[in-house]
Amino acid sequence: MSLILVWGTIQPYFISFFRSFDSDLTMAKASMMVPCAAFAMGVFNLFAMKIANKLGVKLTATLAITFYSICLTLMGKILIFFFAFLFVTVAGAGYGICMVTTFYAGWTYYPESKGMVASVMLSSHGFLGVLFNYIILFIMNPNNKKATIKVMEGKQEQDYFDSEIYNRTPHMLLILGSGSLIFGLLGAFMITINPNKKSEDKKR
Repeated sequence: MSLILVWGTIQPYFISFFRSFDSDLTMAKASMMVPCAAFAMGVFNLFAMKIANKLGVKLTATLAITFYSICLTLMGKILIFFFAFLFVTVAGAGYGICMVTTFYAGWTYYPESKGMVASVMLSSHGFLGVLFNYIILFIMNPNNKKATIKVMEGKQEQDYFDSEIYNRTPHMLLILGSGSLIFGLLGAFMITINPNKKSEDKKR
């Protein structure tokens, strides 16, 4: 489950939480987290198959999703925004590797229908994002309370949540990390390369 898919839901709670340790933190600064994670994901996409060819797709996917899930959990445990920012970026790298190995495994079974395979996988990916958005809201703000702390950031007024709400952030990140690990390891356990593809590679 990509953090990018749920960042719009997480961000107000996440930033409200870290503002309790750094009052200078703003939405503008925090908005760079997702682009950095996406950049790391894209860069490590380039190396994913080289890693998978050395370790095998099953082990690569297992290590990558475990790494990603640990980073998610640690974001709520280390109470310094810089390190949370770093963990988000590093998590993007792990998720990028996991995605590419998954796509590759599917393509070995349907080499003539790569677009369809990618569509099915991305649709499933998106559905999980929707599911986790509801889980996040249920954990963080089940009564749909409004943000009550108003702060002027430049010419714009931003709304932040109070401690009753934002103190649930570490627990929410733990649930996200645990859920990602469970679903990810289940997927990694089932991932396989088409045996015919392996035979072709050996002949080469």
